[in-house]
Amino acid sequence: MTVRAVVFDFGGVLFDWSPEYLYAELIPDPQERARFLSEVCSPAWNIRQDAGRPLREATELLVAEHPARPA
Repeated sequence: MTVRAVVFDFGGVLFDWSPEYLYAELIPDPQERARFLSEVCSPAWNIRQDAGRPLREATELLVAEHPARPA
């Protein structure tokens, strides 16, 4: 297969995506969800996966950093 085009969707014009969509179902409490997304699965943590860090490695780091939280 040959790549014919690449689309960069800066600003979410074509695809509306937010971690809130997934985590709203998993963490119903808005305050707890906001804390989780800012302290645990933060934007900085997520950018590392976008840069190529394996999800397994990223998850192991979070488990080690937050041992009191369920995995």
